[in-house]
Amino acid sequence: MLFGSIPVVLLILPSTAMGSALIMANRPGWDLAASAMTMAMLATQMGASVGFVAVIEHAATAYEAEIAALPIDEEVAALDEARALYATAWRNASDWRDASYPAAARVLAVTAAAAGLVGCHLSVLAACFARVTVADRFDAPPISGNPLNVVRGGAGYALLASFLGGLLLLLLHRAWLGRRTRARLVVEEAAVARRGPDKAMAPKGAAEAPVLEQGKVWGVHY
Repeated sequence: MLFGSIPVVLLILPSTAMGSALIMANRPGWDLAASAMTMAMLATQMGASVGFVAVIEHAATAYEAEIAALPIDEEVAALDEARALYATAWRNASDWRDASYPAAARVLAVTAAAAGLVGCHLSVLAACFARVTVADRFDAPPISGNPLNVVRGGAGYALLASFLGGLLLLLLHRAWLGRRTRARLVVEEAAVARRGPDKAMAPKGAAEAPVLEQGKVWGVHY
């Protein structure tokens, strides 16, 4: 395994060389080297990405029959089914056309989006941060030993507040949606149980438990 990972050095070396050249970029004669190392790093990363995709696509095509013949893992299938059920419930719970969607949740989502837009436009309209490169010393201007020195006046702090406030509101909204989704799943499962196991949408024990667990783990990621 260790010998098989040796080719990754071909990706690490250009990145390391680029970082070294960028640190020295402020010194005479190093700007051209920094540009050359940056181009070399981009070329190797792009080449590796295209190569990986080509190899994976070739293997998937050449061994399509063998891959299709592999048995389906029951635990993975149950988890995939649970995730699909949760994703469907999430879409239904987040539908704004639903009359039961609270106005407070709408205001929360709109405010989060507005805060993000304000932050994006503010960074274009005003100089919010000082220009800093990897070649600048930490104890020299503009940082001068304090990372907050890169923030320029009220515009910079307003931008930070917009992004942090918008992110907090978005997380709160998604957490609420997760709870709403889990509540709907519980109601739907109770309705299925009352109708009888022959009309259940998913087999008991296979998808029901993972669905509830997904509500706890994946509630803020869908």
